[in-house]
Amino acid sequence: MCEEVQELSLLPEVCCLEDAVYLGIAGFEDRAPATLEAMLNLRLPLRGAIILRYDEGQRIRENDRNFEKMFRMAEDLTGSTQAVTAEDASDMPRLPEWLPKADDSERTVLLLDISGMSHLVMLRSLAYARMSGCRLLILYTEAERYRPFKEDISAALECETLEDGFFALAEQDFDQAPLMFGGSYSPMRVPEFSGQLAPQLPTTLVVFPTFKRVRTAAILGPLEVNRRIFVLGKPVREELQWRLRLLEMVNYDLYDRDSDTVEVAPTLSPFATYHILRLTLDRSSQGGPENTLVAALGSKMQTVGLWKYCDEHPEVRIVLSAPERFYPEKYSEGAGGSFYFDPRRTW
Repeated sequence: MCEEVQELSLLPEVCCLEDAVYLGIAGFEDRAPATLEAMLNLRLPLRGAIILRYDEGQRIRENDRNFEKMFRMAEDLTGSTQAVTAEDASDMPRLPEWLPKADDSERTVLLLDISGMSHLVMLRSLAYARMSGCRLLILYTEAERYRPFKEDISAALECETLEDGFFALAEQDFDQAPLMFGGSYSPMRVPEFSGQLAPQLPTTLVVFPTFKRVRTAAILGPLEVNRRIFVLGKPVREELQWRLRLLEMVNYDLYDRDSDTVEVAPTLSPFATYHILRLTLDRSSQGGPENTLVAALGSKMQTVGLWKYCDEHPEVRIVLSAPERFYPEKYSEGAGGSFYFDPRRTW
């Protein structure tokens, strides 16, 4: 575990939870309700809770099942049905209205659980949480098992070269393909991080590639850029170290190891991501990036570091790629450890 990320059980040592409001979303991964479950097991009280739902087009049975479970647990933690509200994720600009009004003598602590959030909802939540003036703490629960599973791609991992591994993956059964090589994605912006781009100036693109290769390709395809920086995610857990090599294989043909800049950041470290962006982008005499896009496709905690950097540099544009179809049966399984991260710490 990275040192800036703390065990959830230590949360009462940094804030008074009776003044805290939980904000999470009922996604369709198993770990979506896991943070609330951990808080319930630790008997951590809450002042209030806001449970988000995805927009109507994204609601499937997994979302509804997790929503009902999370709502019940939030009621137990707050001790009151009235202290729990349900809202749509598309209404995120109204976040300050949803929060209980604090007395002059106190400041609301917002516990933002990003475990079940899409990158879009997560980035918008972080933006409006900062605007709300609350003290922000970020909660996160790892998955127990991440797709693709090692046993499904073991033949590719045994290949001597990345190129051979890439072709071995591409030739696999299409049953595995929607995760890595299938599906259709469209580039999209994050409204709160639209940035400032001048077409006549050289453009830099920072990419956090994903195992969904087509998702990365959807960003790279329509863009003409002068400089490309790829930040690969390296798992912290020892048993998952093979995933860095797999990530290189999946995206083998998308970046040039001679002309592109390639960095590696731990998947669980916001600080590492933030400092890589500072070192690679702060080149001007004013100490800021120029004409830069960042494709936020990496891990959740990498995206926290990315958010921090872009919050300090509003001229940077964040881009995503949205799927036209969801594959809930291809998502991660189970729930691992639960952590919290305090973004007020010195970066």
